[in-house]
Amino acid sequence: MASKLTLKNLENTKFSIIHNNGASAITVSSEELSKVKTIDTIAGLRSISNPPPTVWVSGYHTKGDGAFGSNIFEWDSASTDADNGGTIIKLDSVTTGRYKLRYDGAVNVKWFGAVGDGSDSASQIDSAYLAGVIYVPEGDFRSDSTTKALGFFEGTIKKTTGEINNQFLSIANGDNDKKTVPLYGVVRQDTAGSGWYFISDSGHEPNGFDKDTVSVDVDGNLVLPHLFTAKKIGGVSVTPDERLTQQGVKTGASEAVGQTKVLMYKNASFKISNSSGSVVSHVFFDGSITASIDPSTGLVTVSHPAVASASQAPLLTTGSPSSTLTPFLVSYGADNFVYGMLAGFGGYIYYDGANWQVDTKAHNKPTMSFSAGTLTITHETLSASDVVATIRNSNYVCQMDGRNSTSFTVLFKDFTGALITTADTQMKFYYVGSDIVQQRQITGYVTGFREDIKLDANKVFESSSNIWINGTREV
Repeated sequence: MASKLTLKNLENTKFSIIHNNGASAITVSSEELSKVKTIDTIAGLRSISNPPPTVWVSGYHTKGDGAFGSNIFEWDSASTDADNGGTIIKLDSVTTGRYKLRYDGAVNVKWFGAVGDGSDSASQIDSAYLAGVIYVPEGDFRSDSTTKALGFFEGTIKKTTGEINNQFLSIANGDNDKKTVPLYGVVRQDTAGSGWYFISDSGHEPNGFDKDTVSVDVDGNLVLPHLFTAKKIGGVSVTPDERLTQQGVKTGASEAVGQTKVLMYKNASFKISNSSGSVVSHVFFDGSITASIDPSTGLVTVSHPAVASASQAPLLTTGSPSSTLTPFLVSYGADNFVYGMLAGFGGYIYYDGANWQVDTKAHNKPTMSFSAGTLTITHETLSASDVVATIRNSNYVCQMDGRNSTSFTVLFKDFTGALITTADTQMKFYYVGSDIVQQRQITGYVTGFREDIKLDANKVFESSSNIWINGTREV
């Protein structure tokens, strides 16, 4: 688009010279305006030997190409600043003194010789970026530069191959003239551990993210570096698509001025074998939930990635409806819990010819003592509810004789009712009580559930599932 100059009368003696793209507006007095000398090109400007105070250059490469719009150059007789090819110009025949472009706001890439006709303008655009935040007017600008640059865009900067150069980030105007850069993109991982990447195709293209340096940190967070360092953090939303949502994946973000970290969580339901300690869980947890069994106590310790809230207790249910064992929670923390199994108080007691023995799956085994025909069975503290003793040998009768919270007594009699006072191997019986006690020998399996367990991003995958990211930064 050709540049157009508009003189707006502000007062009787002052005028505002306005460039039609709005990138700059310079206020000059009518006296100054009358003293502005017109030069055709930058080459012509450099050839001046007797510099006037102000000049207007009508074109960069050719007369009237409008590269500088309404902006005028002013002579700084003391300057020795380096000629940057756009806003600072050194004359060929003058050592000290520079022409400096008067402007306010962004730096137009055309001031540095970029044309916008599809030709390579890499060096000119890089020079403009070094002078400040760039403004890209309408046109097709080309650059393979990997310099991360912020700017205002009406035109586009493409690589010489024709694809958009994503190193150049568009700035938007926010409240109170704040400058912001939008962040957006779509990330995916096709298979476990294959690596997350930004989708870049005809329908998707990231903005503001360095798509070539996506990684997962030691804590399993997805790390997405930005192409720039922000002045202030605005905000970001991280949203799993419908497939990941159906899988129960929840996402959040940890923000910094130069990167976004994506954190993933999922409610976990998993099955634990009480005999082997093996764990079956969702593929996204793949080996990160483990269990170990203490054979001396029957307690099972389950370890897993940390939960979002350690105050949320795990839920435990019996894995098999026919099981006589009931799980109970012993303790829990952010990344583990311990459980045991409960069953009815009971077992099998017998005399082996030398000692009294007990077969029971209970953690706390009863102890036995026999004196004058009375067998006393001492156990952990329970309620004083009834215990039933059932003789296994038909030669004797087993009779309950007493019961309290820590023991019960049994008498053995023959069929005439005579008390047997000497222990022998015919003395054997089953006992069953109504109390529930911790078991040492456990079988079956338990289903555990914990809310919001942290996922390792390396293990979250789905070839057609995405995470959508959208946010802003102040620059």
